[in-house]
Amino acid sequence: MPMLLNKAVSFALFKTYAIPTISKLLLATKELGSAKNVARRYADTEILIATWAGCPINGFNDPTAQAGPDKPAEDPRASIALARVNFLHSKYKISNDDYLYTLALFVLEPIQWTNLYGWRRLSPMEQDAFFIFWRDIGGRMGITDIPETLQDMKAWSNAYEEKCMVPAESNRLVAGFTIGELIYAIPKKLGLKSFAERFVAAVVEPRVRIAMMLPEQPRPIHWIAESLLTVNWIIQRWFRLPRSDSNFWFSVDPRLPKPDRNGEVRMRPTSEYRSTPWYKPEPTGIFYVLNKLAVMLGFYAEMPGPRLVQVVP
Repeated sequence: MPMLLNKAVSFALFKTYAIPTISKLLLATKELGSAKNVARRYADTEILIATWAGCPINGFNDPTAQAGPDKPAEDPRASIALARVNFLHSKYKISNDDYLYTLALFVLEPIQWTNLYGWRRLSPMEQDAFFIFWRDIGGRMGITDIPETLQDMKAWSNAYEEKCMVPAESNRLVAGFTIGELIYAIPKKLGLKSFAERFVAAVVEPRVRIAMMLPEQPRPIHWIAESLLTVNWIIQRWFRLPRSDSNFWFSVDPRLPKPDRNGEVRMRPTSEYRSTPWYKPEPTGIFYVLNKLAVMLGFYAEMPGPRLVQVVP
């Protein structure tokens, strides 16, 4: 279920846009409040969060590793990513409750998605592991009043939604820009892009849909969406071979990173390819041909190149 868990975290971030205090700030900063900037903002966010999840917060990921002149005693990438996020957030006035709600969704949405759409439920230990990991991240971000247990966090999140998740124009705008980015590669032919927009509106919870001012979908759209998700569950549960230890989409490499030619340690890359391919290396050989074809077919807006290969800001 690695891909499902990854999409659940993405949806958790999307769900925060149903809170007016969050969406108004994003709209004001233009980070997720314009079609031009949304691709880069999503790429930045994915890389930073992937660095927390794919690199050890403290110490070696490989217990057999030994420190030496060319190998630091700790992998610094997760700490650098956290420091970067804290610096970026320090520019804005964000309430502790908005921080805490976002943190809670990163815990609760993967659990809910696997219970609904995964080929099996997460065990109590796995659920507590999500809670402990993100609670530690929250503490390092200076978030206070984090609930002591998973059950308390769920109760707090539900109460916060009942109080603060209300319709607002900023919710609609930010959600619209984000949906447009997420379904960019889907062609308009045969009404596929229109169906994708309806699909999103059908799978979100009613409270989220109302707050984002998304149109209510007819029952047949809900049936189709539920059927597609059920088919995915059946395939995952009964027709997929057991996975190897390596996760194709997000492999965890225990080797410590080597600094680049500038002496800098790059963040944890992701396999995602957004409409604008930020931070992707310039393709060569067969990969150039494949990327060129993807652009011609409208899957991507432009080719990767030097202009888009920059250090994560």
